[in-house]
Amino acid sequence: MAASKTGKSMVESTRMMARTTSISIRVKASRGAPQSPSRKDGPGARTMPRFTNRSLRTDRDHKRYAPMHSPQAMRCPPHDRREDRYLRKSVPGEHLGASQALRNVKSTGNRRYLLRADQPSTRLQCVREVADIALAIQTKNLTKVYNVGWGKTAVGIDDLSLEVEEGQIFGLVGPNGSGKTTTLKLLLGLIFPTSGSAEVLGYPLGSPAYKARIGYLPEGPYFYEHLNAPELLRMYGTLFGLGGAAFESRIQELLELVDMWDRRDARVANYSRGMRQRVGVAQALINDPDLLFFDEPTSGLDPIGGKDIREVILELRDRGKTVFLCSHLLKEMEPICDNIVILARGKLITSGSVEELLSSDTSGYRVEAREINEATLADLTARAKQVIWLDDTCRAVFDERAKAFDAAAMLEDAGAHLLTVGPDRRTLEEVFIEAVGEETNDASDLQSG
Repeated sequence: MAASKTGKSMVESTRMMARTTSISIRVKASRGAPQSPSRKDGPGARTMPRFTNRSLRTDRDHKRYAPMHSPQAMRCPPHDRREDRYLRKSVPGEHLGASQALRNVKSTGNRRYLLRADQPSTRLQCVREVADIALAIQTKNLTKVYNVGWGKTAVGIDDLSLEVEEGQIFGLVGPNGSGKTTTLKLLLGLIFPTSGSAEVLGYPLGSPAYKARIGYLPEGPYFYEHLNAPELLRMYGTLFGLGGAAFESRIQELLELVDMWDRRDARVANYSRGMRQRVGVAQALINDPDLLFFDEPTSGLDPIGGKDIREVILELRDRGKTVFLCSHLLKEMEPICDNIVILARGKLITSGSVEELLSSDTSGYRVEAREINEATLADLTARAKQVIWLDDTCRAVFDERAKAFDAAAMLEDAGAHLLTVGPDRRTLEEVFIEAVGEETNDASDLQSG
């Protein structure tokens, strides 16, 4: 009896092993190629799923979205793949079909490319059409009111309307609490407005469609301190689905651009503030964005480092990028910005091109000099229409160009230190003080941005 039972158990074990081996073989075969739902290996054999490898599933097998590395998605460029994934995930149960509308995908310069998905999901084709677009950012009556508790509110931005053209450097300036940070957070989609509307790269605020095409450098960037620069950029690149040899080359290019390639092996924990700022600029460029938001990009940099970052910003504009700058360093904004908006207490005070803002109401010429003795100063005052002192610098204003140059020659002959001779032109600092005034902000303004 014992031998009979042992024999039966051995037979059952053998049958179980054979059945398991058969199933394992069919599973491995199904991973190599799709199996027909009606195909069977023999009488009573189990029908395996049509696709057992997730990377091979199509939209019809998984209607929410196909993986980014699926065959039909791989036919699209990287930007299209990523954007298509976001949009399909946003509408559960929807799959690509002939009735699906055009989707905006990629913008270069002043042209926006569109992706049309008008074929069945198993034969997805990327058809690009071109549409003109002129504005990178547009806000209309944008308002943000914060609830600070106890029934009190604070106005961050009040009825802000502005337009930022593509391919320019746009400066947003204002005193502390004027609403600069609130405006930046609204445009980045981090917070939402109380009223009004805005579009970024042709999309409404908060849309994931434009977030993949922007770069952002905060004022005080924080990074994982155990990483070095290439590892840091590699981590941010994977968030955009980037990889491969081309991506590694781009990491080197960006680190060379911000003068960090020679120090690439140093850990972030050992970085100075200026080095962190340089790597922050590189991470903002990792996805080759069309629009960049920089909040105090030269903060913490020495004069040479600040000059290097300004040159990078100018080069980005030459490449067709749009740069949105927030800064209180007016002397650094003046030579690089195309247009400037000045905010105070959440309201737009003045705006325009740099040339328009700095132009003087009255035409004239100015001479600036230092180390002027009393006799020379008396002679200069008799010649000039106006003489004013700015710290240790004497500025004289003349009606005619010839008078200004004669006065400059006189100052030079008298041994004075001549600084400038040219048209009377205001500085951005003078425009700012004139627009904002000497008033200080109250507590509610400080909370707003």
